[in-house]
Amino acid sequence: MDADELLAALLELAQSLGIALRTVDTGSSQAAALARLKGQEVLFLEASADPADRIDAVAAILAERPGLAERFLLPEVRAAIERAARKP
Repeated sequence: MDADELLAALLELAQSLGIALRTVDTGSSQAAALARLKGQEVLFLEASADPADRIDAVAAILAERPGLAERFLLPEVRAAIERAARKP
């Protein structure tokens, strides 16, 4: 699985958890951020960020979600989330 496929799989997982996706181009050094707007969780993804940084940021956000252990995830997706969970 290449980086684009991994990012797509992570974003698909986020959407399946009820998180809306928005791509923004702010020039920020932050690759992704989760916010609640009008009661809806929205994942803002920085368009100019490096794909590896976007993968790490999205995986870190998903690592905080409950219930992923019981859910089937592709091995590469689970590995990315587990790596993100171990980072300080």
